[in-house]
Amino acid sequence: MDHTNADIVYLGGAQGGIWKTTNGGGTWTPLTDDQPSLAIGAIAIDPTSCSPAPCRTIYVGTGEQTFSTSSYYGAGILKSTDAGATWTRLAGSDFGRPFRS
Repeated sequence: MDHTNADIVYLGGAQGGIWKTTNGGGTWTPLTDDQPSLAIGAIAIDPTSCSPAPCRTIYVGTGEQTFSTSSYYGAGILKSTDAGATWTRLAGSDFGRPFRS
């Protein structure tokens, strides 16, 4: 959740990508459908990007731990500096396992 505005929430799914609401969950918009992995393991909002509000820099860790055969590999870390409108893939080639869908 964006701590400057409780109506702005980011949600990630194991194979569903990142979704965003700006009206407290009334409607949701998919943000990462065009990214190399929809497997979302973590979301972090950079608190230094929140002044002026709303927060702008979002980091997303893709992939899941491989404890089962139904886990999904990721494609590195995604970063947005415009509150999720566009994304840059960080360090994807530095991770040990290749992306698989």
